[in-house]
Amino acid sequence: MSNVAASLPLMLKSLRLASMQKQWRALAEKAVSEHWAPEQYLVELCTIELATREDKRLHRYLKEATLPPGKQLGDFDFHAVEGVTQQHVRQLIN
Repeated sequence: MSNVAASLPLMLKSLRLASMQKQWRALAEKAVSEHWAPEQYLVELCTIELATREDKRLHRYLKEATLPPGKQLGDFDFHAVEGVTQQHVRQLIN
């Protein structure tokens, strides 16, 4: 293993890029076999990292919301809460 390849996992860990740290080697092999440009390889790594972070963020938000199981926004009675409209909530979602 080259010095660069040996130090990369340590640098990714220090930068808190956990998904990149897990995926860089397999993706590097794919990039070499498919003749990717360096930019494409970097974009793919960043895409994986961003998608993983977004997924973790959504799971954390759902856990923190402590919503009862089976509840959905479609079941919410907007007339029961003053100042909250269905239109406003839909705008916030999009």
